[in-house]
Amino acid sequence: MLAVFYNQKLLDNTLIVVINNEEVINQDKGKNFVVGYSKDNNVSFINIFNFNTYMKLNDGYLKFDKKLCETINKITKIDLSNFIDENDFVVGQIDVCEEIKGTHLHRCMVNVGNETLQIVCGAKNVRKGIKVVVALDGAIMPYGKIIKPSQLLQTKSNGMICSKKELNLHSTKFNDEGIIELPSEYNLGDKFNEIFNS
Repeated sequence: MLAVFYNQKLLDNTLIVVINNEEVINQDKGKNFVVGYSKDNNVSFINIFNFNTYMKLNDGYLKFDKKLCETINKITKIDLSNFIDENDFVVGQIDVCEEIKGTHLHRCMVNVGNETLQIVCGAKNVRKGIKVVVALDGAIMPYGKIIKPSQLLQTKSNGMICSKKELNLHSTKFNDEGIIELPSEYNLGDKFNEIFNS
């Protein structure tokens, strides 16, 4: 997993790169950055200060692309290029949608192209047959929550069906209420890159 956040005012011009959710036991401080390491000496996070002196960015949750990767590598000497094509937000289709008795929740079977995931969803507009945005296991939401397998009322849930608000989308292209209902031209399993473009 990898998530990149930047906000010039709120984060004091710091780029935050989250790589895993492991406990940080060691830190390495450079001239303008801090790197956190887990017990296996894996990089857990990178914070780069005064980032707009290296590269101009828009505030928010950022797409990790080649240019950003190269800039981070130049500053920290850490190669994150294996994360460039990773995207934990994909297009799925709800093939099964069953009420969980006595609740407002539904047990959904969601086809994300290469597999079918069981996801519990409480949105009013959830139903069989619609295409949706799915945050996969390990995805980091724009507000910082890490998606992990969970269990709600004895029902396992692997992933999250996302709303426009949860993805911090401002585009008028998608419905404002409930989970996003994608048009038919979106293909199952495709990366949902609009999260970075709104």
